[in-house]
Amino acid sequence: MTAREFIKMHGLGNDFVIVDARVRPLSVTEGGTQNLSDRHTGIGFDTLITIEPDSQADVRVGIFNADGSQVGACGNAMRCVARLLLDEYRIYIQPIFAPTVEPGTERLRLTPTPLHTDAMID
Repeated sequence: MTAREFIKMHGLGNDFVIVDARVRPLSVTEGGTQNLSDRHTGIGFDTLITIEPDSQADVRVGIFNADGSQVGACGNAMRCVARLLLDEYRIYIQPIFAPTVEPGTERLRLTPTPLHTDAMID
């Protein structure tokens, strides 16, 4: 087995191994995914994510369960991939507003919530 760099992230209780396969393709197999996902003998993860080149979009994202089956979508995994790509391309989103409701009232307060703590780029 050849060494491969990966990033391990988590989102809302799920942990992901993310492999950037844009330059060096990754052949995902059911058995290989099961071996890597084992928490005692492998890396240990719930989901394997691959970032691959795509001719019709910036990237293609492959999502695989620990048993090796491919998944159509995973919101938590996409949040992690989005964060990596935003950081890679130095794209910083302007603050969004997070609504909070004051207990005992019907008032809604909008509070600016930055998505990134580093200096914003103009």
